[in-house]
Amino acid sequence: MTTPTLNDLKSFAAVATHRSFRKAADEIGVSPSTLSHTMRTLEGQLGVRLLNRTTRSVYLTEAGELLLARLKPVLADLASALEDIDPYRATPAGTVRINAAGTAAGLLVRLVVPEVMKRHPHVSVDIVSEGRLVDIVEGGFDAGIRLGETVPPRHGRRALRSGAPLHLRRGA
Repeated sequence: MTTPTLNDLKSFAAVATHRSFRKAADEIGVSPSTLSHTMRTLEGQLGVRLLNRTTRSVYLTEAGELLLARLKPVLADLASALEDIDPYRATPAGTVRINAAGTAAGLLVRLVVPEVMKRHPHVSVDIVSEGRLVDIVEGGFDAGIRLGETVPPRHGRRALRSGAPLHLRRGA
């Protein structure tokens, strides 16, 4: 059995809920003939008939009823999960993790963090100062900030300016 796509399952749920290819097609934004083809393909992939169709009506088979009953809560949970991340799309939000040397951390706390918090109230800043160079990706940090003289050239990048915008250039 080939695993059906999420779009195919959502299409089935729309047809099954509306009991109409026309209404489901309007909801999804495809033609009824495309939707009919999608349903035939889905039934072929699953190896079971989900819908009985006549020229005027659509009825669910027992397998179709079972699949719809199981799909409805899953699709509702998926829609809810996607709604939960909406605030992250519209405005900057979340935690920015920064690893910084002691002096750089002090400058960040005094000069940068208050401005970030004022401009982006849904952003929090987590600054960690360990006194050593760390692999920021491995450590789960979004950025690593050091004063120029503490960054060995082999690390490849140096900040030229600490204000907005921050420009980077390749180290020598």
